[in-house]
Amino acid sequence: MKDLIKKTVLLALLAAAIWYLFSQRDRVGGLSNLNFKVQGNWHLVQMDFKDESVYTFTEAFVSLDGEEWASYRLLQGSRIEITTAGSYVVYELSFPDDDNMVWSTRQGENLVPSKRWRR
Repeated sequence: MKDLIKKTVLLALLAAAIWYLFSQRDRVGGLSNLNFKVQGNWHLVQMDFKDESVYTFTEAFVSLDGEEWASYRLLQGSRIEITTAGSYVVYELSFPDDDNMVWSTRQGENLVPSKRWRR
């Protein structure tokens, strides 16, 4: 009888662990997908025209025309923390399509686009 109870408890714990990991798959997968989307060459967009300068996003750094410009870190949800010259800003990150990236900041209840990027 004790063996049956032990096996039942073990199966229940195993099922709970599997359920928890399965329920977190979107969060973990989302961060890795965002990292994949962020990496590459981007141009800053101003007044709907893309700048000539090339910003290259690698796994943790952003370089501007070959010189290190900033470092970044993806946070939980779709947020990105950018650190430049001793200051940092956290932006909400979105991708309207595969060739565009938008960094937005919260102002009160509103989400206001701050920087737009285009491949």
